[in-house]
Amino acid sequence: MKKLLLAVILLAAVAGIYFLLTHKSKSPSPATEKLIGQWKIDSIGTLSKDSNSLAAIILAAIVDSNFNKTQYQFRENGMVIKTVPGTTTVDTSRYHMQTDSLMIFYDHSTDTTGEKLRLHWSDAQHLQLISTDSTFILLLKKP
Repeated sequence: MKKLLLAVILLAAVAGIYFLLTHKSKSPSPATEKLIGQWKIDSIGTLSKDSNSLAAIILAAIVDSNFNKTQYQFRENGMVIKTVPGTTTVDTSRYHMQTDSLMIFYDHSTDTTGEKLRLHWSDAQHLQLISTDSTFILLLKKP
């Protein structure tokens, strides 16, 4: 009887450990944890010496007068909520962290292909997103 009770206790312990290991919640990476929250565009620019890239950036900023007011809320589930304060404009995007320094950003939540963006952190409050064409957006984290 003692052996049977010991076997049942041992089996229950093994089952409990197996359950804990297989159902462990996945915690976000350190980069994702820093990214989660509300961000505001501070500035845009280019690392390229190509004048066409700079002209395109300037034109985009002129055409969209709300560009510098745009705010992005990055969520842990990969969703990005884009808002412009003072308007009813709300847009949903999504992102996927490929590594701690590389993000795939999908402009619309239904997009199947996204843009690769390198992440460069000056500190926890300043994030630079750099695209493959060397265009960058500097984001400031809102308190």
